[in-house]
Amino acid sequence: MDRFHLWSTNFSSLARPSEPKLETEDINTILDGMLLLISTETKKKFIQVVKEYTPDLPPVTVDREQIKQVFLNVLLNALQATPENGTITVKTRSFFQAGR
Repeated sequence: MDRFHLWSTNFSSLARPSEPKLETEDINTILDGMLLLISTETKKKFIQVVKEYTPDLPPVTVDREQIKQVFLNVLLNALQATPENGTITVKTRSFFQAGR
């Protein structure tokens, strides 16, 4: 019984999301890293990746690891949904409004 309790306690702690580590980050740089991570697969399928980044995006406060996981999931979905010789377009833009 003690072993099971220990196992269930460890398992539930893994399932619990960790506290976000919020820092100021450049979204374009993070996206570049995720695109590099999937580049082998895009090359295998002859998929062209088009980057349309807004160059002067303000930094955003995010948990770097969490947002990397989000971007990776979206990019992997796009990769799976894109046929060979297709194109994936990745765009960034600012929704910043002065005074907010």
